[in-house]
Amino acid sequence: MGFHWPSHVGLDEFRIGDGQFADAFFFAQKVTLWQGDGIHDNPRFYKYDWQIWTRDTPITASQRGSQALIQRELSPKLCFAAAMERIRALHAAGEFMLIRSIGRKRIGPDTPWNASRVERLRQACAYDDDTDPDFHGHR
Repeated sequence: MGFHWPSHVGLDEFRIGDGQFADAFFFAQKVTLWQGDGIHDNPRFYKYDWQIWTRDTPITASQRGSQALIQRELSPKLCFAAAMERIRALHAAGEFMLIRSIGRKRIGPDTPWNASRVERLRQACAYDDDTDPDFHGHR
């Protein structure tokens, strides 16, 4: 069982999905959707980058053709604590959002994998070297 982050930010209603575009059609549905990697219980193993889109930051129809690249580039990546604070604030304001989490394997002495076998883009710093603020143990 993974870390259930929605309960820690008061997000009681959301859907889990994949392949959605953060466009006007999506936001007209008035739902909050989470896509991405599940959150591992042990924060020392993975670091998560978060992206959040709202109706104020949709992707236009002309950008849909290169959706994979566009969605990664147009929304800034947030650390765990910053993302949780933003999600909490947006939810409290009644905003709907598309949330994406992207897990990267931490490279350090307390991780169970061989660092040389982890793709460079999927690597993250060791937990003890991570300077991001803490959110229930996750950084």
